[in-house]
Amino acid sequence: MLVVLAGFSVREDLLGVTSIVRGLGLQPKCYDRILDFFHSSALDLGKLTRTWAAQVLNNHPGLLRYNGRIVLVGTASRCPSRERKCPL
Repeated sequence: MLVVLAGFSVREDLLGVTSIVRGLGLQPKCYDRILDFFHSSALDLGKLTRTWAAQVLNNHPGLLRYNGRIVLVGTASRCPSRERKCPL
């Protein structure tokens, strides 16, 4: 799991497991092992998501809320359909 999380952090593109292997400079044979990780029943994505959200809320109690919901602010600096910078 640590390898996958590190790969998510350093990858430069969004081409799935291939970008993780390339971003970490792993050998091509690692592709299948990482792919198996995503299909494993050992990882409970729902539990991981709930744990992550609880940690964020515990570590940042001063998050801005509106009607009881956390306000998230984002930017439209990329056009995913064209994979290039959008004018701001």
